[in-house]
Amino acid sequence: MTKRVYIIITNFTRGWKHLIECLESVYRIDYPSYQVIVSDDCSEDGGPSYAKRWASGSLAVDLLETHPLRRFIIPAVPKPIEYVEFSDADVTQTLALSPTALLLIRSSLNRGFAGANNLGLKYALAGRDFDYVWLLNNDTVVEPQALSELVTRMEERPDAGMCGSTLLYYHAPQVIQTLGGARFNRWTGIGRQLDKDRALSDAHNPGWIEKKMDYVYGASLLVSKGFIENVGLMSEEYFIYFEELDWIRRARGMFRLAYAPKSIVYHKTGVSIGGGYRPGFQGSTFSDYYYVRNILRFTHKFHPWAMPTVYGRLALMLLQKMKCRQWTSARLILNIVFGRQVDLSRLKRTPSTGREKNG
Repeated sequence: MTKRVYIIITNFTRGWKHLIECLESVYRIDYPSYQVIVSDDCSEDGGPSYAKRWASGSLAVDLLETHPLRRFIIPAVPKPIEYVEFSDADVTQTLALSPTALLLIRSSLNRGFAGANNLGLKYALAGRDFDYVWLLNNDTVVEPQALSELVTRMEERPDAGMCGSTLLYYHAPQVIQTLGGARFNRWTGIGRQLDKDRALSDAHNPGWIEKKMDYVYGASLLVSKGFIENVGLMSEEYFIYFEELDWIRRARGMFRLAYAPKSIVYHKTGVSIGGGYRPGFQGSTFSDYYYVRNILRFTHKFHPWAMPTVYGRLALMLLQKMKCRQWTSARLILNIVFGRQVDLSRLKRTPSTGREKNG
């Protein structure tokens, strides 16, 4: 019997163009039993409206003939695609479930990554007619076998609660972003993606990857119904970053992690938040704030004895920001570390360019 899967695609500000590319690839998958949920996190660029235009056939993806991923997106899948639209209030009140191929959930609040996914998870749990949920970022393009390979691996590993994909860079499709997930160093609060920036041809074997994984990377994450029912929903205390790690940490001793190497997903990375930290990278203040705040939040929650070394790691991050004359981010780090109030309305999702002037 084919296992039933909900595919939850979270959509954020500035994400509609990525979303319709993602949808075109998703509706090409070879898996026979799924329903797509687009959970729109109060996007400011009309994401659900564009999704409806796409589903009706009046909006198409435009890619160059030479685009390396064109075959997964063009020609367009047959339209129209039937859809139904819910508000977040509809979902939490568990109104009648819809059999349509596409569900659009509009959030009235900016809930963050976990909150947007949780809306879809609540809908799935209301019906209880599923075996797995595939969490997928809107800035991804998937190969046709991506879901079937995830389900196959999970069926091979009944002890696993989550399974990750081979994530490749959208703009460099032979280069690895991560295999399945990442290692996590609790002493520094640093997650290291497995085989990051290696050529796909040089990837480690799947058995090695599964032994090394501490969490599954959330851009493509298949989670079982049993995991959700036993562990609960994703924690919304982080907004972005550390949600996947918190989820699996709460499941410690109950579930293992799996990796499906032939589940191929191409990821654009950080398009909605200007995100991520690495030395010398001038990310957005929005990304910097949540990254630093959540290192401290997660560590205090699960590994309080590691707080001194995590503070030391943040001191190095602060020095790097100062060396690069990124004064706004440096002040932001100091404010978070010393518990000072931060005006969230002033955080910018777009990375600044050039070096800042002091003052």
